[in-house]
Amino acid sequence: VLHMLRNEIGDSNFFGALKNYFEKFKYGNASTEDFKEVCESVSSMNLDKFFDDWIYNDKGIIKCEYNFINGNEKNLITIKQVGELFDDFHFNLEVEIVYADGSKELKTFRIKKNLLSIELNPSKKIKEVFPDPEGKLLALFFKEDEQQ
Repeated sequence: VLHMLRNEIGDSNFFGALKNYFEKFKYGNASTEDFKEVCESVSSMNLDKFFDDWIYNDKGIIKCEYNFINGNEKNLITIKQVGELFDDFHFNLEVEIVYADGSKELKTFRIKKNLLSIELNPSKKIKEVFPDPEGKLLALFFKEDEQQ
C-alpha cells in the first residue's frame, strides 16, 4: 500500500511526507489519520479515496481487462475494471506500449471510471501492451481474450 501511495503522490511528495511524518511524530504516537494528513499536506492532494480504498475499507485488489486495436484512423487501448467493485478504484496506471517496429513507450493514465479508452496515433502499429509493467499496483491485468 505504501508503494501504491508513492505511485499516487509521486516520489518527491512521498519522501517529503515520510520526512515530515518522522520529524513531527518521532518519539511519540501517531495514527493512520495523522499519516494521511501529513501526506495530504505535503502533496496538496485529497487522499480520502485512496485511504478509503486501501486502508479503511479493505476492498481487495484491482482487477482489469485490457485490449488494443490497430485501426486505420486511430489505435485504441481499452482498460476495463471488472469484478464486484469494478469502478471503485481510482489510480495512476503506467502502460508500456510495444510497437511493431520494435520501439516502446511508457505512458501514464489516470483511471477514474470503469472503462477507459485511450486513442493513440495510428502511425505506428501496436504489437503488445503491458499494463503496470513495474508492478506498482496491487492489481491483476488480463488481456480481454485471456481466461481469468
